Amino acid sequence: MSAYLSIRCSIPSILEDELPTVLFEIPVLGTEIDAQNGDRAEVTVFLPDTEIDRVAELKSLITAAGGEVIEIAIVEDEDWMANYRALVQPFGVGTMWWVDPHPDTPTAAPPGRMRLVMPPRMAFGSGSHESTRLLLRALETTDLNGRKVLDVGTGSGILALASDLRGAVRVLAVDIDPVAVYTACQIRDLQEWRSRVHFVTGSAECAAGGLFDLILCNMISAQFVPLLDAMISKLALGGTLMLSGLLVGEFDSLSDELNRRGLKASPMVSLGDWASLSAGGRG
Repeated sequence: MSAYLSIRCSIPSILEDELPTVLFEIPVLGTEIDAQNGDRAEVTVFLPDTEIDRVAELKSLITAAGGEVIEIAIVEDEDWMANYRALVQPFGVGTMWWVDPHPDTPTAAPPGRMRLVMPPRMAFGSGSHESTRLLLRALETTDLNGRKVLDVGTGSGILALASDLRGAVRVLAVDIDPVAVYTACQIRDLQEWRSRVHFVTGSAECAAGGLFDLILCNMISAQFVPLLDAMISKLALGGTLMLSGLLVGEFDSLSDELNRRGLKASPMVSLGDWASLSAGGRG
């Protein structure tokens, strides 16, 4: 990519956390919150320059959500990910995890924490977003010894790798994006232990090897709700489905969806505007 598109927008501040849902059908490279002024926020959305035909669609979606496009520009490519990597620092999640973005200059995990090497790449799941943090925290108190885990929409593979560290006997991670799977395999090989996670390009339906004791899915609700039946079909009796990426206001309706499918949701766990949900009881 020799250049990329920069679309600067003004949106209602309350739309900030919902922007991934609004734009989920657009091949967005990333977004940047530029400034906030009262009930408005300025956001820059980045697209590959090859997607210039999608700008009109993006503008329509932003307008329908109460925002407006202020400026569209073509920016010559620079290694902006390298600039970001130079600035980001290792950080803790929960009480167990230590996420280190620098494989070449590692920072040892503090006592009692497990180090996950997560260089910023073009795949979702660096560990910094609230939805990822919620599931990492949930894994701290989940007994995975001897259990089989399926990670649907694995992105960077962080949840699959954490499950491996927690003692799962088998971890299968799937994603429909082959670039994400390739990236996750690279990240797997950077870890301090010999990871047994198996990454596969595909969806929940393609998960082979029987049923799973734990199924993880960290995606926005518009993406994972259509996958509920496929995921539940892969869930072992007594198994648990853990979902993250939903907004707090979506929790009750999603709980009802799972109840209709024979699962009982645990109480909501939230971080900011984001929530996670655990459900079990199948069989």
